[in-house]
Amino acid sequence: MYIVKYLSQTTSTFILRIARAAYRFVWTALTFMNSVPIKNGKPCVYRVVHVSGTIRQAEEEAIRRARNLIFEAKGEQPTKAPDALSNIFTTASRPKQKAPIEDSLSSEEEGEEYDSDVAMSGG
Repeated sequence: MYIVKYLSQTTSTFILRIARAAYRFVWTALTFMNSVPIKNGKPCVYRVVHVSGTIRQAEEEAIRRARNLIFEAKGEQPTKAPDALSNIFTTASRPKQKAPIEDSLSSEEEGEEYDSDVAMSGG
């Protein structure tokens, strides 16, 4: 069982809450999907970009990725490395900005059944 905790059509990003034991299964299933799972769904590619133990960490990663996307679109991205892997694994040199994030989970939602969060990007 899974729950969609966050969905942004602007950034084509969503966060799923799934059982920790099932995250690899879900990751594998998403890797092999090639369209949105509705009748006559649009073709798309799903990519797992972050696996986290808490919703908060997954939200922070989604925010960080969205900010980087905005900076890149505005042309404010620091100089790019010569290869794609360096761009992915190096940190940006611009100062980090802290945004307040409220914990959207109540203590009732913190069950043992769902103990892993996966941030995914599809498009």
